[in-house]
Amino acid sequence: MFFFDRRTSFSQGFCENFNSYSNTTLAGTPCDAVCYPNLLNNWGGLNIDGIKYTDIGSQGGLGDYFLYLDDGPCSSGGTYSYNNTDFNGNWIDIVPQDGGCFCFDLKSFFIQTGTVTGFNSLRIYDGPDVCSSTVFATFVLSAPIDVSRGWVRICTRVALAESTGDLPSNSDGQRVVNTGVPADWDTLITGVRSVSFAVDVAGGDERWGIDNICISEKCDPNVGDDDDPPTEEGSYCCEGNNLVDNGNFEFGDAGFLSAYSNSTATYPGVVWRCIKCGCLWCNHYRSFVL
Repeated sequence: MFFFDRRTSFSQGFCENFNSYSNTTLAGTPCDAVCYPNLLNNWGGLNIDGIKYTDIGSQGGLGDYFLYLDDGPCSSGGTYSYNNTDFNGNWIDIVPQDGGCFCFDLKSFFIQTGTVTGFNSLRIYDGPDVCSSTVFATFVLSAPIDVSRGWVRICTRVALAESTGDLPSNSDGQRVVNTGVPADWDTLITGVRSVSFAVDVAGGDERWGIDNICISEKCDPNVGDDDDPPTEEGSYCCEGNNLVDNGNFEFGDAGFLSAYSNSTATYPGVVWRCIKCGCLWCNHYRSFVL
């Protein structure tokens, strides 16, 4: 028979759902206005009481982990958790020409002042951390945030500035670049060097959950997983009947068998073929190991 390896001919973006991790203890920084990298994998902090992975209070319950952020009592300026590794690069190249989104799930577990309006949730930077960057852009949420809202899905558009000079915006919020210069936004979005989530957004302590971070062509308003459910319509190829049953592995790889024994002594060649759909040639590829 043959072995299948599903590939795509276009960028799918990248996502992080934190489910490859497990519960950890809080890792924090001193209250000294200094950026500390790699407190938890590639997540660093500024004036933060603690960050950790946990599934307590998650959307899916046991085994559904997320990033938990605790502001704490520090009063030496703002509190942030930042990442200068996993989300770096040219975001415009990651999404299709007509644009895409950076989406994440957000939950407020505790806000001492009750409700946060105009929450400066997400920032991107031209430097490796919050402390040493010159140009940064903030996504200011439109809707107030409080504990009663539970988990919400936030999406910010990934696109260059409009010809009018307006920065990308949507119903979730508005981008604001600290210099006020639209060209600086274009330079920033094509060369992101770090991202951060604000933790200290009002007077007193705040605690947040972040989950399902994803940059892709999707601007999904639904909280939780971005993946489309499988259907009989050829969910990755085209509407109508496929000429190959389960040709896109919509329903998994059960039932695909091979009498071939794979070993380093007998690696075969790989031939790339495209499975034809009922209406057009799809852009998803399979490798056939002969």
